[in-house]
Amino acid sequence: MKVGIHQPNYVPWCGYFTKIAYCDLFIFLDDAEISPGQSYVYRSMLRDQNKTFWLSEPSTRHQNQKIMDVTFSNPHWAQSHLARLSQTYCKAPFFKQIMNLISPIYSDTGKLLAPFNIRLTRTICEYLDIKTKTVLSSELLPEGTSDERLISLVSRVNGTTYVSGKGGQNYQDPEKFEKARLGLEIKTYQPIPYTQIHGEFIGGLSILDCLFNLGRDARSILQYQ
Repeated sequence: MKVGIHQPNYVPWCGYFTKIAYCDLFIFLDDAEISPGQSYVYRSMLRDQNKTFWLSEPSTRHQNQKIMDVTFSNPHWAQSHLARLSQTYCKAPFFKQIMNLISPIYSDTGKLLAPFNIRLTRTICEYLDIKTKTVLSSELLPEGTSDERLISLVSRVNGTTYVSGKGGQNYQDPEKFEKARLGLEIKTYQPIPYTQIHGEFIGGLSILDCLFNLGRDARSILQYQ
């Protein structure tokens, strides 16, 4: 059983959903510490006619704080995000369909960042018919840090292979996975071009850009090459 693990990012790029679709089970690493610098956990990149831009969830963050404990700092942020999306993608082919999909979630964000991000990700997965089961790291009570923590998580769900992104090669020790009798598979997502209403293709944007432009056909580009 292939297992993917990642922090619960805010409407992340297509590569994130490709990993979910590729795996048999996906774990949201909600009990990891929030990064002290800029993070995809609370921001996502999109584009308009002129340039790319960031949608950032306003949040209150503290040193050594777990992602699952991060709270929103502005109760009205969701309305501004929906307004920016409407302004940017109102002429996209699947604008109404995608706004109808995500608006109910934005209308009730709750106080915590991670649960909101996870609800949004799960909703998009359901829309794209991605049937991978998802669970929370905090529910599994993993042990250790770094590789040991990943190995603990995969073992607790009876996984046989951990699916890592290319960046994991910078810090993961394959011998530790081998010793734990777990496979380690490195997968790299290369953006697949699709038609974007605002000009020539730009890769690495939020899945929302792809959804507004392609609708359910976005599923066709969520694959490793």
